[in-house]
Amino acid sequence: TQTYWLTFKANSETKPGDYFGTIKIMPQTGMHSKIPVHVRVLPFTLTDTDIDYGMMMTYAFYELDNGIWTEKEKELIQKRGLEIYRDLRNHGMTIIYPHSYFYYKTDKDAKPILHSLRASLKGYKELGFPGPFVWYLGHLLQTAKTIHPGSILNYDSQVARMRLQDLLTKFEIMAKKLGIPKDKLIVQLIDEPDPDQKERTKAGKELHQV
Repeated sequence: TQTYWLTFKANSETKPGDYFGTIKIMPQTGMHSKIPVHVRVLPFTLTDTDIDYGMMMTYAFYELDNGIWTEKEKELIQKRGLEIYRDLRNHGMTIIYPHSYFYYKTDKDAKPILHSLRASLKGYKELGFPGPFVWYLGHLLQTAKTIHPGSILNYDSQVARMRLQDLLTKFEIMAKKLGIPKDKLIVQLIDEPDPDQKERTKAGKELHQV
């Protein structure tokens, strides 16, 4: 014999009730066999608690900031990203916590490219996440670990302060257009500062003043 795991998923769109089906086993040789399946979907969903839960950090819409994709491919990224967010919500997550692009990119008008942020905010709003929306943007400020393009090695305090102020304004305006209140918005400026990374800790303190 051989163990075979079959998983049935019932998301928030699945109607409660009894579902019947058949598993058909078709070996290379010998007789085919059938196993009847009966699944009952109960009218229950996970309830939210007074504790917020989220996945840190998500890259669901990350590739929208990458200019190499066709419009059709971007539509697929949007669709798959929303499916990921819906799956998180169905599993009781209350927070959305997207990761910024790995370096600061601008369009032909010198404005920051934030397609992934906008898509993340839309998914957060559409699927009704009750907790905060946390945006990690360290790479856009050059406060990331030294192994990344948005590394602290290229940190410039004056540039980072001005850039952060601009990004915060755009973040707030983008959210407001979608009906997301300002008190739901949180930003994370650096991640995982090791004890010996004094430069990143210093940069974080400077930027938190903004």
